[in-house]
Amino acid sequence: MSAPRNVLALIGPRLIATDSLTPILLELKAERPEITVSFLVVDRRWFSVLTANVVLFSALAALGPFRFLSDGTGSRLGKVKAGLRLLRHLALVLARPTILFGYADFGPFPYNWLAACTRWRGGTVVLHAKPPYPFAPDLRAQYESLVADRDVAMRDDGDVFLLFHPEQVVDYAPFTTKPPAVIGTPRIFPRWRDHLDRYQQEQGVTDWDGAPIDIAGRLVFTMSYIGELQSPLNFTVSDARTLARRFLEAVRETVPDALIIIKPHPLADMVMLRQDVTDFKDLDIRVSLLHPQLLARVSVAGVFPHPSTVIDDFFIEGRPAIDILDYPPEATDLTLFPNPAYISASTPERMRAVLAEIAANPDGGPAPDTAHLSHPKVPSLSDVLQSSPAGR
Repeated sequence: MSAPRNVLALIGPRLIATDSLTPILLELKAERPEITVSFLVVDRRWFSVLTANVVLFSALAALGPFRFLSDGTGSRLGKVKAGLRLLRHLALVLARPTILFGYADFGPFPYNWLAACTRWRGGTVVLHAKPPYPFAPDLRAQYESLVADRDVAMRDDGDVFLLFHPEQVVDYAPFTTKPPAVIGTPRIFPRWRDHLDRYQQEQGVTDWDGAPIDIAGRLVFTMSYIGELQSPLNFTVSDARTLARRFLEAVRETVPDALIIIKPHPLADMVMLRQDVTDFKDLDIRVSLLHPQLLARVSVAGVFPHPSTVIDDFFIEGRPAIDILDYPPEATDLTLFPNPAYISASTPERMRAVLAEIAANPDGGPAPDTAHLSHPKVPSLSDVLQSSPAGR
């Protein structure tokens, strides 16, 4: 049977999963220009989060159309419409061999129906990892303790199971024992980096309203913001909002002329963020929804009041990460994200000292080690994805 020429990618609530998938689809389309790509957004309510992340959305929109399964209302009429839309997509995957992409268990409904029809027509069901990088040791141990008393094994882990780095095999051990295909770190795939370059050249750096941010000659820090949203992997004693405000106070006292770009977490309370920015209106603070890699490129360092894979995005782009988490005594901050470019600054005094050091020598910090993050791309993604049930 010839290779599938149709790709259907499921879009769920986890933006990190779509972020990891996008470079894969860009690369696959470059390898095989004849394929058609479309996206099935499982719940329309999630779509606004995706469209707000303009760098990511622009890459996907150039690949193919978006369609929706549920309108998210939960009404009887809405469920009927969702059922009809599901039947339409089942017919589409039955019409010709399809590569079906998803990031979660294909066992539950309606994913099991889509997977069954894909396989029946000779297509391939592909499950891919959500995070683009392996978990750091402390994060992995923390997560394993959270799921230790639960059965989290997947009922259907796809025909092809994609991981991005060999160390992710350990991360996914609680979910599946399927031998993975390690395809490389998506954040360094050539077409994705081309997209970042092109976007930066054509659109520049903009805030959440689309207004340009002038970064010329500025000392720029990008701070991740999650507000009071609690992460299950959060080691902190103080909440992230308090830590973010503490950092801005240190900026006010040490480098008041610096430009602070705030990158909010997709689930952050934007009303709360507006209030926090207003409280520091004497500082030059801009909120941006651009991709973290692009913001890293224009920043002297990233600032993190909560655990985040965005730390590794800054390392990939050659920038240091200032970790301002307030760790309890039992947590060892220096093993959370081990890297020469990791800077611990959990107290106001340390924050001020780090800011002063960077201001005095913006280019003088140690270069990040990316060996534990960056795994080379396989020569051909098309070859990896040809492991369909019909072809075995």
